[in-house]
Amino acid sequence: MFSKCLRTVAIVGAIAIVLVGIAGALGIPALARWGIETVGSRELGRALTVQQIRANPFTLRISARGLAMADVDASAAPFVSVETAQIDVSAASLWRLAPVISAVKIDGLTVNVIRTAPQRFNFSDIVDRLAAKPRAAGEPARFSVSNIELSRGTLSLDDRVLGSRHALTDIALGVPFISSLPTHADIRVQPAFAARLDGTPVALHGETLPFADPPESSLQLKLDGLALPTYLPFSPVRLNVDIPRGLLDTDLRIAFRAAAAATAERPARAAEIVISGSAALRDFALVPAGSRVPIVTWQRLGVQVGRFAPLAGTLALDELTLDAPQVAVARDADGTLDWQRLAQAPVQRANGPASPPANSVTPTSAGPPFTFSLARLIVREGRLRYVDEPLDRFEQSLTGIAIDMRGLSTVADPAAPPAQVTLAAAVAPQGRLAIDGTLSLAPVATTLDVKLDDLALRAFAKPLAQFVDGTLAGALDVAGHVAFALEGGEPRLTLREVTAAARELRLRGPQGSGAELDVGRAALGGGTLDLAARKLHADTLSVEAARALVTRLEDGRISWTRLARTSNAAVLDARDARARPAREPATAPWAITLDALTLARSQLRFDDAGVSPAASVQLSGLAGTVRNVAADGSRRAEIALRSRVGRDGQLAVNGHARWDRLLADLRLDARALDLGAVRGYVAQQLNAVLVSGELSSRAALTLLQPADGPLRIRYDGGARLTNLHALDG
Repeated sequence: MFSKCLRTVAIVGAIAIVLVGIAGALGIPALARWGIETVGSRELGRALTVQQIRANPFTLRISARGLAMADVDASAAPFVSVETAQIDVSAASLWRLAPVISAVKIDGLTVNVIRTAPQRFNFSDIVDRLAAKPRAAGEPARFSVSNIELSRGTLSLDDRVLGSRHALTDIALGVPFISSLPTHADIRVQPAFAARLDGTPVALHGETLPFADPPESSLQLKLDGLALPTYLPFSPVRLNVDIPRGLLDTDLRIAFRAAAAATAERPARAAEIVISGSAALRDFALVPAGSRVPIVTWQRLGVQVGRFAPLAGTLALDELTLDAPQVAVARDADGTLDWQRLAQAPVQRANGPASPPANSVTPTSAGPPFTFSLARLIVREGRLRYVDEPLDRFEQSLTGIAIDMRGLSTVADPAAPPAQVTLAAAVAPQGRLAIDGTLSLAPVATTLDVKLDDLALRAFAKPLAQFVDGTLAGALDVAGHVAFALEGGEPRLTLREVTAAARELRLRGPQGSGAELDVGRAALGGGTLDLAARKLHADTLSVEAARALVTRLEDGRISWTRLARTSNAAVLDARDARARPAREPATAPWAITLDALTLARSQLRFDDAGVSPAASVQLSGLAGTVRNVAADGSRRAEIALRSRVGRDGQLAVNGHARWDRLLADLRLDARALDLGAVRGYVAQQLNAVLVSGELSSRAALTLLQPADGPLRIRYDGGARLTNLHALDG
């Protein structure tokens, strides 16, 4: 009875194995042919054919013969053809739920490339077709391919632009593995490359370290002066930039490290590809398409790679040095930066600049994030030039830029200090910039001590002219502490401990405006700025040796009102309004406060051409303080000012005032004020000509502007006229 049951089970098992074998041998080739010839042809827009496909369901081996992809010209030779291909699938694909290939052998690969126009090839239609497809969101592709071998390969190039032909024949390539999965495959292939370029042998041989833990194979890639402009025209996509010059040097080691099982001393390690060594790009220039002027050049960019594991998403640079970089930034007439335009469209479509598809989706990775670290960055003798077309082609440049940064990383480590950064540069036509501080990428934050010395204000005449109809000269020193951070995804910028000192300031209004200002020295201390809170504060502002001219013109306007270019301000306000969302909530007004304003050894002259005869009042020796100032007038400012008026007069004003709603309580002490200087004001009121006279007064002056009534003025005190001399009009 038992033997009969056993015989039955054996028969059923044998039948099942035979059925599985038949199903696999017939079904897998049919499914593979449908995938290649139907799905592949539809997705690529090219006819894909295969002569024969065989499958062994027991060894999990699939072989194909006579694979071909038609050229864009169906009558021409195939674009790609393969004589034989063999794929060994690993059973690990079942529990990995991802393709795991233990070996790939390709023999007789032939690729026929035809260049029909600059950066257009007989496969450009495939590139354009794939680029137009939406990007699927999700985690990175999970796969593992080991023991990749290519033999008797041929790559031919028919360059119909230059009228030349090139061929890379007898290609033999060995790649131990490419994997994003922690698989443990039996690695039998060493890294190697061999071919003949137009008949000249080219070979790269690797080495194997079988006793390393884990075992690894490596390949050394050495290049000396590879000219990038020679190969840029063969880019499969049309770039919006050109590289007229650039030489590439490399001394890189590409290591293929096998996976290692867990031991008592260490956890399991996945197979990985690790690149290390050095690379340099010399005598480089980058030019936007359609232009002849480079936007960036440098003498040498050198990189020392400590570890680059592309499949693991890790890049660690030991050092990056940049010698003599020159960067040009320009803002065009519509307000767009050239670098911004280039970043938005780095490549072109066949019919113009590329733009992201409307239905594209930015992929979000569920895998580990890419990690980056830079031990040291050095920039020497850099130059940055900025040109602003809307500002009447305003130009500014930084020269002699030197940067030294240490310890930059995207890995959040509370125990590791942030990167240390120093920068020094010269500001044209005069001035020095120095920055010293820290920078962190995880989270994004920076704290910098910024110092700007001896800045020539005349260099900013064109930007100032957009708002002020006048000229400004002088020198400025600024220093402060700058802090920037992302808080809840929102940027926050603050400035603290800001100090500024201006020397020999000279402001002149338009010709004949009667608006002048000279300041010997002005200093600001204890400044703070919080953009998010919209607060600007200063502890002190001192002004010494100032001389101001204020004129009332014949039409009644005050001269200083002619300095404001209201038309330009309106245009900028309208542009900002268009840029803001339609339903952007109203923002709170800026809170601008000043603890103390100090005046010393200053002068003010007021000329009034609106009366006849013209009046002129001269204040000299102007000194005093104004405390607790708010720009909106909401704080009660304390005023203590004194000045000489004319030749012998004296005037002192003390008290407090606010101007959000006019309220002032002032104590006036005037002595021997010359009335002859203001005779024009009384000439039309009296039937007499005031020749001279002196006015003295001590009084309390109160000004009050009710919300629903006229201005109220109260004057408590007396006045005395002396030396009055008038003529009958």
